[in-house]
Amino acid sequence: MAEHSQNSTQTQHNFEDPAVVAYTNEHQQAEEWEELLKSNEIPAMVRENYSDPSEGRFAVMVPEDYLDEANAIINSQQSYEDFYELINENDELNFFDE
Repeated sequence: MAEHSQNSTQTQHNFEDPAVVAYTNEHQQAEEWEELLKSNEIPAMVRENYSDPSEGRFAVMVPEDYLDEANAIINSQQSYEDFYELINENDELNFFDE
């Protein structure tokens, strides 16, 4: 994980022009991603998306300097969720085959 300054002035400066790392229509999902990023020492915030709601109602935003790292973390988390969802679906199907 890249090291970033924990200087609050730097963090405020970076949020003057935040980058969107993910969109979702679910507020709870946006908050979970925000917490995931913060737990990995990436400043993050959730904002309602008024510019293009077709992309998702909520935008998860990070400072531009953190965008690549944040993308990797969210994509990794999404892969795990998809994997476990697939396993659960297969377990339910196998249950009825017995």
